[in-house]
Amino acid sequence: MSKIDDKIANGYQLNLSQLYFDTVNIYKKSALVSGLILFLLGIVVFVLYAVGLFIYFETPLPTEEQIQSFNIYNLSTQQLLTFGLLQAFIFGVFGVLSAGLLRLCENVDENRPPMLETIFQVFVQKTGWRVFIFAFIFQLILSCITFFFDALNVFLASWFIMILAYTLFIFVIPLLIFEKQSLDKSVVNSTKIVNKRPVLMLSLVMFNSVFAMAGLFFFLIGIFATLPIWYAFVYSLYKQFKQ
Repeated sequence: MSKIDDKIANGYQLNLSQLYFDTVNIYKKSALVSGLILFLLGIVVFVLYAVGLFIYFETPLPTEEQIQSFNIYNLSTQQLLTFGLLQAFIFGVFGVLSAGLLRLCENVDENRPPMLETIFQVFVQKTGWRVFIFAFIFQLILSCITFFFDALNVFLASWFIMILAYTLFIFVIPLLIFEKQSLDKSVVNSTKIVNKRPVLMLSLVMFNSVFAMAGLFFFLIGIFATLPIWYAFVYSLYKQFKQ
C-alpha cells in the first residue's frame, strides 16, 4: 500500500507550519520562471480573445458600446457550443501547462535548477494527454453548471460550486504526473483525500487562492507575480501526502 493509499484509508494530519514554509520556499525559487510562462500564456489568451471579438463583431476595433453589449446569453446555440469548446480547449492546454509548473516546483524543491524545458516536456508525454483530457472535461462540465446558475442569477451558488470543484479535484494533476495513476483513479483518490478533511481543504484552497489572485489588484499584471504561489501551494500540499 502506498503512503497516499494509507492516508486515504486511515486519515491524515497536515503539518500547516511546514506547508507554509515549503510553499514560500518553493515560490521564491520558481516564481521568476513560472511568472514568465504565465505571462506568455496571458499574451496568447489575449490574442485569442481579440480574434474572437473580431469574428463576433466583424471588425478589428469594436466600440466600447459593442463590447459592453456582448452577452453570452444572446449567443446562438452553435456560437455557445463553439465558445464552450474553445474555452474547454484553452483550459485543457492550461491544465498541461499547470502540470509542467508543478514539475518545476518539484525540481526547485529538490534543488535542481528551474528549466523552461521541464514545463514543456509534459506536452509531449502520455501523462500530458491525460491531464489535457481531465482539464478539458472538467472545464466543460463546470462551465455548463455555472452557466445554468448564472442564467438564474444565482451567482453565489455558481461561485461556491466552482470553489468546491477546484477543492475536490486539487490532487488530480499531482496524482497523474507524480504517482502515474490512471485518470479515473486520480479523480476518485483526489475526492477521497479531500473528503477526509473537507473543511480544512476548502479553507486552504480559499486562503491560498486569495493570495494567488491578489496580483489583480496591482494593475492586473501583478497576477503573473502572485499566481505562481498557487502551484507552490499545490505541490507542497501534495508533498505532505507522499512523505
